[in-house]
Amino acid sequence: MAISDYPTLKIRKVLSLVKRIGYQQVRQSGSHRWLEADGRPPIVLAYHDGSDVPARALRQLLENQVGLSEPEIRTLLWGRRGRSG
Repeated sequence: MAISDYPTLKIRKVLSLVKRIGYQQVRQSGSHRWLEADGRPPIVLAYHDGSDVPARALRQLLENQVGLSEPEIRTLLWGRRGRSG
């Protein structure tokens, strides 16, 4: 997926998305949140509440850090039908 396919999301929405795939917050220090999930690599999100997560950072997180495939990302971001248009 190209960067332009990714939305800019609020950090609360990103946290909600990663929790849907099994991540749980195990620690927080200031704006840094450590999350872990069974069978997935641990991740750290370093954003203040209310901050925007840019499309490039969202792509980096979902593709490279979490290791989701393109169909998994489309389902996570836009539901079963994917993005129309």
